[in-house]
Amino acid sequence: MPELPEVETVIKGISSSILGQTINKCELSLKKLRYPITRNFKKIILSTNVISISRRAKYILINLSNNKTIIIHLGMSGRIILTSNNENSKFKHTHMTLYFKNNIIVKFIDPRRFGSIIHLDSSKINAFKFFNYLGHEPLNNRFNAKYLMSVCQNKK
Repeated sequence: MPELPEVETVIKGISSSILGQTINKCELSLKKLRYPITRNFKKIILSTNVISISRRAKYILINLSNNKTIIIHLGMSGRIILTSNNENSKFKHTHMTLYFKNNIIVKFIDPRRFGSIIHLDSSKINAFKFFNYLGHEPLNNRFNAKYLMSVCQNKK
């Protein structure tokens, strides 16, 4: 399973290529992932711009110009690959392919299918069931000695 540093590396790797870019096309596999991808997923994300890319725990958050967020979890064996329209790269177990206006292609590949692709209203991210019980981010300023002390009190 990709750990937090690997997820952070993925975000930094894709940000420079797709930040500010428009999603022209989306292809989805018919194979099921951990959670089903909604039927209107393509309709919601097409022709939107990527406003920002961030991380919450091991979830990749791609914020779009229509106030929606794509949430990707890599699961146990998932990965994201960047290619271009000039390359005819085919990867087995590709569950989502996003085509961008700048000829960049983003592929989400997950052979074991424990990963997930979800979309939400950006305003509802903090109330999302996966994020409800998470602590402070370890790379955030709020994760400090005082916070750590309060969390560890009364623990064996």
